[in-house]
Amino acid sequence: MAEWKLWSEEKPKEETHILVTRDFNNRYHKSRCVEPGVVFNGEFLSDWSEHQIYSDAYSEPIAWMPFPKPYKGE
Repeated sequence: MAEWKLWSEEKPKEETHILVTRDFNNRYHKSRCVEPGVVFNGEFLSDWSEHQIYSDAYSEPIAWMPFPKPYKGE
């Protein structure tokens, strides 16, 4: 099973699809979330296009991990 890595200590390779943990903080709501995305030019780009609108309310990634392997069944 993949392990979480701190963003500040080790960043993923370019064009790697990952899951990140980061904080969302605007004047109405604060939460911590996990979201899928890709690394491009050293930056995390969310796969959740509707959240791109709120990108200024998101913090930098806190931690990341590669996608887990798909379920193969029995």
